[in-house]
Amino acid sequence: MIKNHVTSLELSKRLKECGVPQKSVFCWFHGGIDGGAWVLQKDEDEPNGAIASAFLASEIGEMLPEYIRLEIGVFYLYITNYSYRWTVMYAPFNEKDSVKPFHGEHGFSLIDAMTKLFIWLIENNHVKVEELK
Repeated sequence: MIKNHVTSLELSKRLKECGVPQKSVFCWFHGGIDGGAWVLQKDEDEPNGAIASAFLASEIGEMLPEYIRLEIGVFYLYITNYSYRWTVMYAPFNEKDSVKPFHGEHGFSLIDAMTKLFIWLIENNHVKVEELK
């Protein structure tokens, strides 16, 4: 089911509030027979009532920086899955430092963990939405 591969409605709304350009294959809109259900639809179909883009994991992945350079060092993007739980984090690429993350997020789906980290990066000025394509 496609809902497992796109940003949830809640996280999609947060991305929109953060100013992320609403360019995605899918979008959330208020529709259905009675107009009360939240529905996913291809964005190109331009549904009435579109609320926010529903980004695919690949689309979020393209917006995540490969690394973050700070005064204390350079931190690289890591993605791991252990016991059906995803972790997406920035950590040093250096054996003596082991894997002490700068910051990471967890989720039961890859898209949730990636999106939470992306929102954190925006809110903490590590990603500038004006520079996103």
